[in-house]
Amino acid sequence: FGISVDDVAAVLAKHGAVQASEDELNNLFSSLDEDRVEKAALYGNDMDEQTTYAHAEIAVQLKEHGFLS
Repeated sequence: FGISVDDVAAVLAKHGAVQASEDELNNLFSSLDEDRVEKAALYGNDMDEQTTYAHAEIAVQLKEHGFLS
């Protein structure tokens, strides 16, 4: 399972955050602990569930870093 900048953009959009520039998305993506995201994703049984779990973990990390409230 892998994540991309598109996943970060999707999480931001889902949480009503202002649209970020490509550089901002890349910086946010770089700030993520991808191992934590992958571990969360693997709780899902299929790709849709895995994506849901991954996006939830991305949101948690963005909140931890103060990017989402």
